[in-house]
Amino acid sequence: MEKNPSIILLTGAGISAESGLATFRDSSGTWEKQRIEDVATPQAFRKNPALVLEFYNRRRRDAAVAQPNAAHEALVQLEKGWPGDFFSLHRILMLCMKQQVRRKYCICMGYFITPCV
Repeated sequence: MEKNPSIILLTGAGISAESGLATFRDSSGTWEKQRIEDVATPQAFRKNPALVLEFYNRRRRDAAVAQPNAAHEALVQLEKGWPGDFFSLHRILMLCMKQQVRRKYCICMGYFITPCV
C-alpha cells in the first residue's frame, strides 16, 4: 500500500502580523524598536534581567490574546483535508492550535513551550 506523502510547511513571522504580532526585521518590526543585544542574549540577561523578562513577558501577553487570521485558517483547512502526515513550522503555533488543529507539529521559533517532535 502506498503511503500518502507528508507535508512540511515553513512560514515566517509575517504569517502572524495580521493577528497583531510584530515581525522581527521589517521597518516597524521588533528589532527596530528594541536592540536584540539588549534583550536576546545571555549577556543582556546578566546585565538587566528585568528588561529581558519584561520583553519576553510582553511577547507572551501579545501571543496569548492574538486571534488566528485567514492564513492560520487556511493552514487548518489544509491540515484537516490532508491524508498524509502534516507538520507545520512557524512562529506563533498557538494561533493554529486555537483553530483546533489535530496532528503533531514541530515548533520552529517564537513560542514558549517545549517542541513536541
